[in-house]
Amino acid sequence: EVFSPNGEGEPIKMRAGQILMAIGRRPNVEKLLGKDISLEMEGGKIAVNSDFETSERGIYAIGDVSARTQLAHVAAAQGTYVVEKIVGRPHTIRLQSVPSGMYVSLPIVPNCIYTDPEIATVGLTEEEAGLRGLKVRCGHFSMEENGRSIISGEQDGFIRLVFEAYSNTIVGAQMMCPRATDMIGEIATAIANGLTAEQMSFAMRAQPTYNEGIGAAIEDALRKA
Repeated sequence: EVFSPNGEGEPIKMRAGQILMAIGRRPNVEKLLGKDISLEMEGGKIAVNSDFETSERGIYAIGDVSARTQLAHVAAAQGTYVVEKIVGRPHTIRLQSVPSGMYVSLPIVPNCIYTDPEIATVGLTEEEAGLRGLKVRCGHFSMEENGRSIISGEQDGFIRLVFEAYSNTIVGAQMMCPRATDMIGEIATAIANGLTAEQMSFAMRAQPTYNEGIGAAIEDALRKA
């Protein structure tokens, strides 16, 4: 088989028994609305405002029919947000965060890929931060040095944390390692609460755990401060 990423560069030749192709998804809005309802659409999705209200006052759209990110936990969070708005209760969930002293709105939706090793991301990468005018420093840890990884024989992977350079506030993380999809929640919580590297370092992490890698990545970032 021949695979050429984006049609650029030299083709890569490899043997394979099966090919898995992921071509994306699109909202299924057919037969969703009654004949007397006509909602504004945008790129094949139902258009909504920042509160997920459609062009028809009092009608809201959440999840895959309107969301930019088509994930189950995104739909659940949006549903909670909308119900709380309708009943007039304070919001118990954040969909994005603007840390104190910063001007950039940070996405706090975890993205997970259930491969081996697992892959998980949240917030901004170093490159995305640069495009938004943020100067950052990164903390990196290779899982080949993690005690739990050595015990389990799963030493492939890394943890990379991205901090705003002046305040040391966490703005993103990228992990490729065992239990990455579980551990990314700690970083999402830290971003949502505007925690700094110092504040995150106060937490004691059990030994031996994969989670120790987060502490080591924090220490690496603090050494560069």
